[in-house]
Amino acid sequence: MIDPTGGPGAAGLHDPSVIYDGGAPRKITGVRHASFSATSTIVAAAAGLKTKVLGVHFAVTPVTTAGAFYLKDGAGAILFVIENPYPTTPASYFTRSALSAYVLCETPVNSALVAQCDFAPVNFNLQIQYYQAP
Repeated sequence: MIDPTGGPGAAGLHDPSVIYDGGAPRKITGVRHASFSATSTIVAAAAGLKTKVLGVHFAVTPVTTAGAFYLKDGAGAILFVIENPYPTTPASYFTRSALSAYVLCETPVNSALVAQCDFAPVNFNLQIQYYQAP
């Protein structure tokens, strides 16, 4: 569980770009990614750290087959799934955010965060908010 306030003794104003995990401040980062590839690395592996996803916004152009969008770890294990209904006309948009004090998903230590689509045609835009911590 994460503590967005820095703990019960924290006083003063809170920096909204920082989250406290394990008592230490961690910088929240956003990444935007557009892809025509079925599999793309979104966040590179970081030594000794997990990538913890707080929010996902996914947009896809109209597709011709049913399928899903996945967030996976670098070894291919599924961490998060958004099913894409078929057909989608026009484009489909999905937004998911973690509940307060939780994350949507996290990679194992030393693992990349990978996006994968198994519908066609692959043409998606992705925006993720995340932070990295042990």
